[in-house]
Amino acid sequence: MEFTESSRFAGKAGAMKNLFLPDFTTDPASSDLPPASPSLLMAVTVLGTDGDDILTGTAMAETFRGGDGDDRIFGLEGDDTLWGQDGDDRMQGGIGNDRLNGGSGRDNLDGGDGDDLVAGGAGDDVLRGGAGNDRLYGGAGNDKVEGNRGDDRLYGQGGDDILSDSAGNNHLSGGAGNDVLRVGLGNDKLDGGTGDDMLYGFGGRDTLTGGAGADHFVFLTDGLTGTSEMIVNDFTHGEDTLALDPALGSATAALALFLANASQHGPSVVFEMPSTLLDAGASLTIRLRGIELDDLTVGDFLGGDDLIA
Repeated sequence: MEFTESSRFAGKAGAMKNLFLPDFTTDPASSDLPPASPSLLMAVTVLGTDGDDILTGTAMAETFRGGDGDDRIFGLEGDDTLWGQDGDDRMQGGIGNDRLNGGSGRDNLDGGDGDDLVAGGAGDDVLRGGAGNDRLYGGAGNDKVEGNRGDDRLYGQGGDDILSDSAGNNHLSGGAGNDVLRVGLGNDKLDGGTGDDMLYGFGGRDTLTGGAGADHFVFLTDGLTGTSEMIVNDFTHGEDTLALDPALGSATAALALFLANASQHGPSVVFEMPSTLLDAGASLTIRLRGIELDDLTVGDFLGGDDLIA
């Protein structure tokens, strides 16, 4: 990624402590200068040191490069670019459409409000999108990726990742590794990728694809409202498993419930969750594509006692 800047701040070796950039917007009541237009403000790049730096921005659009060390970088307002580089960094984009890249190390990245792009890089990272339509990339390592509010796209990439999002129409992709994917209310798409993944569908119209590996499809009912449809694209008999409700203590109980409430519809099996297991006014339909109802056995199900929270 290339940057163009007209002003640079750089520190010497060691640690740059509490660097706050001045706010170049002028107050007409206290200055003879006209108020500065954001389009006329100079672009600023701040370079950290080899130590543990604390860098804080302004309402301008700044670029921060933390360098080596365990840095803390706060973009505040503006469309900022934050590079942690080496070390275990903590970065917050703040308000604006920000770009955060943790680099190597165990980083903690928070995009804040706005449509952000957040990349963890190498290491076991924690990524949060905040409000807005965000794109989050875990990178190499066992990452925890949280989308929060908005229509987000979450990518675990390498490692055993945990991807979660709340309300919104989200797209979660685990990538390589044994991943956990969770969503809230909304029309979501979940793709486990390669590995033995656990995919949680909840509320709205979700499409779940396990990908290669022995995958678990979990459908929670506690707190479910309205009409919900869960579509499983690639359930594989004898390899993948279904978990219908934690209250069903055994796989045998889950199979019995499923067979009593499912039917064959062309190339798909359609299951209707009994209303007795749902809150008032809620309904849940689970559609398994490319499977025959007669093929399902107890080995295709998980009971609540087997379920990983």
